[in-house]
Parts: sequence; C-alpha cells; structure tokens
Amino acid sequence: STKSILIIRQVFMEDSGVFAAVAENRGGRAKCSANLVVQERRQAGRGGVIPPSFLTTAQGTIVKAGQLARFDARIAGTKPLDVYWLKNGKKIMPDIRYKTLEEDNTYTLLIIETVPEDSAQYECVAINSAGEARCEAECIVQAPSSRAPAKAPPKSPADQAPTVIQPLSDQTMKEGQPVLFKCKISGKPVPQVQWLKGDQPIKPSKYFQMGKEGDVYTLRISEVFPEDEGVYKCVATSPGGQVILSGALSVLAPDSQEVAPTLARMADVTVPEGSPAQFRTQVSGKPTATVQWFREGVLIPQSPDFQMITEGNNVLLLIASTYEEDSGTFTCKATNSAGQAQVSAKLIVKSKN
Repeated sequence: STKSILIIRQVFMEDSGVFAAVAENRGGRAKCSANLVVQERRQAGRGGVIPPSFLTTAQGTIVKAGQLARFDARIAGTKPLDVYWLKNGKKIMPDIRYKTLEEDNTYTLLIIETVPEDSAQYECVAINSAGEARCEAECIVQAPSSRAPAKAPPKSPADQAPTVIQPLSDQTMKEGQPVLFKCKISGKPVPQVQWLKGDQPIKPSKYFQMGKEGDVYTLRISEVFPEDEGVYKCVATSPGGQVILSGALSVLAPDSQEVAPTLARMADVTVPEGSPAQFRTQVSGKPTATVQWFREGVLIPQSPDFQMITEGNNVLLLIASTYEEDSGTFTCKATNSAGQAQVSAKLIVKSKN
C-alpha cells in the first residue's frame, strides 16, 4: 500500500541510467531517483553499446579573479554522447563567459573571466543509451585586492568630446569563424575606450582581443558561437564627453557534414521450423551509425542463436535455428548523431506438424 516497486526482469546495456519515482497528489509532488549500471558481459559482440567512462577526469583549479579557468575531461564510450557541465548541481548554459568545447574525445569547460561567484563545485556528465558517467572538480576564485577608486581628471577648457569618424557595422558570421568589429574615433585628449556586450564589460582574453592603431579601435572574437550573438558596444570617454557606438552580431549555423542514417527495405522471410533465417539491409549515414535489432519492439542481445553482422554498408541478422514462437516483426534501427532510421519485416516460421 505504501510501497511502489519497479521490476526489470531482464536488463541490457541500454537500460543503464537514472530511474526516478514520482509521487503526486493535491498537496504536492515528491521524487526520488537511483542509478542503474548494467555491466557489459565479457563476450559481448560487435553490436553492443559501450557506456561512457572517463579516461582522464577534470582537475580542481585555483585562479585569481579575471583569469581563465579551464576543466578538461577525456571520455570514452559509444557515440552519440550527450556531455554537459553542472555548477553546484545546475546545468551550465554556454554564454559570453562560459564556453564548452569538444575535440578528439576531450570535453572542455572554459570560464573566460572568472569572478569570485564562480567558486563552486563543477561536474561533467556524459550519457549515452548504455549509461552515464560523472566526475567532479572544484574551482576556487581568489578575490582581487581592493583599490581606492581613481579620481576623474579635472576638465580643461581645451578638452573636446570624442568624434565618430567611422561607426561600427553589424556583422554576420558562420559559427566557429572569427569576426572583427572596427570603428574610428578621434578626440583631444585621446579617449578611453571600453568594449561591452549588451551592458556587460568585455575583458581581454584568448577569445576577445582589443586593438588600437591611431584613431582605429578594434574588437576581434577569435571564434564565434550562437551564445556570442547580441549587440556589441564601443564606449569612448574623455573629459570632454562620451560617445557610444553599437553593432549587432548574428551567428549562422555551420554547414552540417553529418547525414542522418537511411536503411534499405527488408523483405519478409518465411521458413520451415528448425531452419536458419536471415534479414539483410543496407545502412548509410555520416558518422557511421550504431545498428540494433529488435523483435516485436524488444532489443535482441548478441548470442549464438542471434548473430548481428556488419560488413561495409551491409547489415545482417542471422538466426541459427528457428522455432514457431520466433514468428513476428523484426526491426533494424540505425542511430547516429544526425538522426535515426528503422526498417521492419516479418518472420513466419511454419510448423512441421
């Protein structure tokens, strides 16, 4: 009456993951969860999905405020992998200060310009259909030493407000490409220039580089991502006054080189009981798809009775010996990071009687 039980009578690698029980009534909602890890059999065949695991884990770091903080984790496991980062248990959404990168199975979190509030416990989470893996690392940001605010110099009668010679232009660039904002401002004395995204000041870093040559001021972003979209401002200030220039950045999605998988049609198969049977199809897609076989919607594990073979683009399911109860719908499912496809056919096993 007060207990609720979930029983999984037969588990496979794909069942690994977090299972949650949710109870609701008019008074509110309660939830508890637990992790199921299904260990791979030593004799698992080529069709098995390998759960994620960390070859190297993220390491704790201590940085001074304003410096770059970096966490790297190298992850193994069957792709597609869903990898994301948490800060004190909350998912981090990439923005102008938080960048996430992936290269050669190394997943990186960058905090471009740290502030004391970035001191926290960070966690890398990797998930695929076979399970999940996590690792943690602590970031400690040391607060800068306090300084007395500088007093503004007195205004001279000869001071001139900054004059705009060339305004900022809007920019449209593909994701991953560099972009350059440029403007020309004169003034006497030479104005102090600050760059902002929206109302947030931008500090120099590997990704944001400010330049000045004569009256020309530049902001170069070495690599743009969707979270870099927005309005960038150049604020020029002198004792004689202030001018604010603005330009919008739009980031286009890169040309996708990924192709969702496709499967050729499979033919129905009719055999006498006790005979072998096979289903054959062709798979295409980029990157190479992971192939799984199902009978009546239930995943078929690799075994001597059911052998899954992939030779180039040809995909086969071999059934060594058929029985009348094997009759049913068999489905081949192909999955890659660009999408999923499936094709089905029927097996009819005729009784000897």
